Amino acid sequence: LENMLAMGRLARLRDENPNRVLQFYEQRILSREPLYAPAFIEAGELALSSYAYDVAEGYFARALTLAPENQDGLVGLADTFWKAGDPRFDEVKSRLEALNPHHPRLQGLVIARALAADELETAAVVLSDMLGINPKQRTALAYQGALAFLNEDGAKVESTLDQLAELDPGRADGYWILGEIAARRYRFRESVAFFRRGIAVEPDNVAVQSALGLNLLRLGDDEAGRKVLEAAFERDRFNVQLYNSLEVLDSLAGFAMLSNEDFMLRMPQEEATVMGAALQDQ
Repeated sequence: LENMLAMGRLARLRDENPNRVLQFYEQRILSREPLYAPAFIEAGELALSSYAYDVAEGYFARALTLAPENQDGLVGLADTFWKAGDPRFDEVKSRLEALNPHHPRLQGLVIARALAADELETAAVVLSDMLGINPKQRTALAYQGALAFLNEDGAKVESTLDQLAELDPGRADGYWILGEIAARRYRFRESVAFFRRGIAVEPDNVAVQSALGLNLLRLGDDEAGRKVLEAAFERDRFNVQLYNSLEVLDSLAGFAMLSNEDFMLRMPQEEATVMGAALQDQ
């Protein structure tokens, strides 16, 4: 079982077809050993990476039914709830903290939530704990850079990115976290710059590609954004976020574009005919 699980993990790391990897878990492991919690956890992580939050929740929940104190299952479920904006995050967080108050992945989620809520002091306290335990922990270093970005300390941002590059020059996780934090503050030009640097470091990173495409759209650069999203979708055709974004773009293609010196607005042609002039005069 462990060998088959390792094969599935390797396939996921190689960005192989997520549906085929899930079929591998279901057919080769879970159909034979339906009480094997680690396989449910791996399937959950695969679904989470493709933004299929409902599917991920189902796999993690099944794992935790079998092993209620499995920390990998708990943090996977917490990550799913955080990304989905589900308030059940707090309950899962409490369960995991009771087992391991210094779980690094959970602490990263706590920091992300604190930064999103502009609770910089809370983020700094948790970050200090993480770096005190492991000063080379990648997630902690990336959030150190994010906190420096929010404090307008550009030199600290760059020195942190240099540290991450020294640890592994081929990973873009630091740029992804910085870009996400910038985007949450509506600093889309800066977020796009971070994501572009991330793509230069790790061209095949679908998460960074997806984030770059979405933030190009937020800047109104629809053509470039679509190209990036389509390239990412070619790599992960089961990515729910990418699929939905491209569907929206297809829907918007037939909309009218209204603009003045302050804004650009898209709406169905029939509505633009009725309301367009009045909206442009506002």
